[in-house]
Amino acid sequence: MSDEAVARAVANEYRRKILEHLLENGASTYTDLMCASELEESSKFAYHLRRLVVAGLVKQGIDGKYRLTGKGRRVAAMLKEERLDPPTVLDTLSEFCKSHNVRRFTLGSIGVGVGIWYLAGGSIMTLTSLLGMPAKLEVMGRVYYESLNPAVTALVAVVGLIILVMSFKLLSAEFPNASALQLVTMQRYATLLLLRSAYLRTYLVAYLAAALAFTALVWIAMIPYPSS
Repeated sequence: MSDEAVARAVANEYRRKILEHLLENGASTYTDLMCASELEESSKFAYHLRRLVVAGLVKQGIDGKYRLTGKGRRVAAMLKEERLDPPTVLDTLSEFCKSHNVRRFTLGSIGVGVGIWYLAGGSIMTLTSLLGMPAKLEVMGRVYYESLNPAVTALVAVVGLIILVMSFKLLSAEFPNASALQLVTMQRYATLLLLRSAYLRTYLVAYLAAALAFTALVWIAMIPYPSS
């Protein structure tokens, strides 16, 4: 029996419960195993038990009871060990680095963060400027009320939207089945991932450049005058 068949056999939660019960309790009856699997329909349980038998993990003795085969015992022990010792975040990130393009994920993550930042900031500044609400700025103890140029602030929002769309396209190429919300929430892993990759400097430099550009655009959008 191939490793793929075994992997498919243990991919189901109910079948793993059957294996775990046999590992801990030894030879068991059909009824005992059905109770252990927590399945209430006999037909469904029979299907899952048969999958384990066909995969060569479980066998039925002449006494009618079911037992683990040698291979089944090894597989069940591995599953139990994995359950008791789940992978750490670093283990998960290591596997991620092996199976995905870290450079593409880095660029996409930078774009998502910067895009949301520019889009949100530009939209808020545009709304306040259109409502005639001046922004308050304090420099060296001196207070300024700045009138924002709505054309410039709208440009910031548009740039953010363009960056966000391009970043989503980049990440979608790497994760084709992920939704936009999943692509956004995925960014919470970006910092941890980058600490274990060669792209941390690129990530930090890109965000610093984005911050400087954002600051420059805000200054362009402002016409300061001292408050009375």
